[in-house]
Amino acid sequence: RFKDLGAEIVTAASHKMIDSINNKGKLYSILKDNPIVKIPAFEVFSTSSEFNSAYKKLAKNYSHLCMKPTHGVYGVGFYVLKEKTNQLSNLLTQSQTVSVDHFKKMIKAQAFKEMMVMQYLEGYERSVDCVAYKGQFIGGVIRKKIPGNMPQVIEDNPEIIEQVKWLTKKLKLNGMF
Repeated sequence: RFKDLGAEIVTAASHKMIDSINNKGKLYSILKDNPIVKIPAFEVFSTSSEFNSAYKKLAKNYSHLCMKPTHGVYGVGFYVLKEKTNQLSNLLTQSQTVSVDHFKKMIKAQAFKEMMVMQYLEGYERSVDCVAYKGQFIGGVIRKKIPGNMPQVIEDNPEIIEQVKWLTKKLKLNGMF
């Protein structure tokens, strides 16, 4: 009906691809071992024993690990894993850190949604607001998130733009994303 009226429905990707993009475990698996966008080492888990196994496996090769839900936005549920932390201090300062032992105690014999433990990447967090048409990148603005009084600045970073161009084509992204 929309087409008959001359209107075009624009979605960011196909329904199947949107499902994969919304699940970080699936998305990272799709993008794993590509030459352009470096994906951190990761393991998906949804049980205590799976977490223990994933943590043990990744801790052998990486000194800093973190975890997050496979489905989530705005960093909700993201935590840096530490061997020792002050849980009260973390709570009172809204720190996004949790001790490995404390987390293991919390999830023991509990059911919870799928999460991932992964290599923690040091540095600034960035977001790129983009426009594309049927997998062809048109433009984007990189927002670099800086802690403190100035939470975000616009950044010119050609390397990141090249990665986004590749992702846009690979995932056949469309519209604003």
